Amino acid sequence: MKSIVLVEILNRWWCYLSFISPTIANKETEIK
Repeated sequence: MKSIVLVEILNRWWCYLSFISPTIANKETEIK
């Protein structure tokens, strides 16, 4: 059970990171 929950959390975190990362990259390029 715990491993399934952990995988689900990792999947959501990965989707969150892949969604936020391009936004951060764009902001950094705008600052420069």
